[in-house]
Amino acid sequence: MRQKLANFLTLPLKLDLNYFIKNSIWWTVGEFLVSLLSFLTLVIFGYTIPQKTYGTYQYVISIVSLVAISCLPGMRKAVVSMVAKKQESFIFPASKEVGKWSLLGISALLLISSWYFFHQNYILAVSFFIAALFFWPIRIFNLAFDFWQGKELFHFERKNYVLINLGEAVIFIPVLFLTNNLLVILLAYFLSRNLFRGIFYFYTLRHVSTLTSQFKKIFKKPLSFGKHLTFLNLLDSIANQIDKIMMWHFGGSLTTAVYSFAQMPAQKIQELIPIAPLLLPRLSKISLQNNKKKLLKVFLLLMLLIIPITVLVIKLAPFFYKVFFPKYNSALPYFQILSLGLLFVPFSLFHTALFAKMDSKSLFYISLAKNLSKILLFFALVPIYKIWGGVISILIARFIESFLVAFFFFKTNRSIFRNSSE
Repeated sequence: MRQKLANFLTLPLKLDLNYFIKNSIWWTVGEFLVSLLSFLTLVIFGYTIPQKTYGTYQYVISIVSLVAISCLPGMRKAVVSMVAKKQESFIFPASKEVGKWSLLGISALLLISSWYFFHQNYILAVSFFIAALFFWPIRIFNLAFDFWQGKELFHFERKNYVLINLGEAVIFIPVLFLTNNLLVILLAYFLSRNLFRGIFYFYTLRHVSTLTSQFKKIFKKPLSFGKHLTFLNLLDSIANQIDKIMMWHFGGSLTTAVYSFAQMPAQKIQELIPIAPLLLPRLSKISLQNNKKKLLKVFLLLMLLIIPITVLVIKLAPFFYKVFFPKYNSALPYFQILSLGLLFVPFSLFHTALFAKMDSKSLFYISLAKNLSKILLFFALVPIYKIWGGVISILIARFIESFLVAFFFFKTNRSIFRNSSE
């Protein structure tokens, strides 16, 4: 049985069972440990930090994450794809482009800081000034993780990912016990993230050959693709952060805190399923046009696995919140409904295939439809329904995205469904 499954996944898709199981374990264990650290941090926030401070903290982080679109986040997938094709020195021009464009983000944060300063809100003014100081390095440093993913050394990448997050937690978590001062908390947060990721980044560069002039023309297309993906991520960044910002403005600190304690755990659980990071390097090497039928079978297998996982998460949620988040039990029903988003995770297989193919046009339409609908729903529902408005908006947007991903993936060969049933 195991050998038949191995043959099924290996030919012709090259998704050998040993590769997928071994790297899935590394990825899942790594994500689990990091999620455990994030979970521990969230628990400590809930017990030690006043809700008003936590709400403001989430507001600042959301603004910074929104401004980070200027740092070309789409370049990260381009690095994975190029390193998988043995073009390892692509990390140099990618880092240069990220650093250059990050100047826009720094300027934006300084403008926000100045606005709050002139309106005599000195806490937020200093908060955004601190964010501006530490803004650009981490955006470059994160490319190191993508480099090792592209080399398919997931065990090495995940080990360092866990160690880096552990180091960050060792600095950050004690601060939460020692002070409720928002400025100190933000300083510890940004400093710890830049320190350890910077060490890993410069270690990575030691394993890359120097960039020569002959590669400059070769790298123009992936650099352009990375920028194009960033443009796609413009609405995505707005859609991912505008909900917390709107919760803070329309519902206040308490609403933001409750929403965060529902949305963040649900998101972390979905991130534990490593379809995209594991398969992007492999799918970048094969002909997707000739393997759609095989991908469809893999998708159906993933769907059969994800359904019982979703039911289990929803059933265990009351116990989970009672034990770990007793002060935020009101977030439970929102978390359970958001957990239905797990059912859309298998569609990331098709989404990853479109990334590997660098199908910019399809990715643009998918991103535009999903994020535009999400943003419009947020603006329509959050001011009226607060948290429920955010929950409903997220699920509707995920459904739209999944439908369009499947549509564009099979668009060039619509007979695949008929052939797969024969």
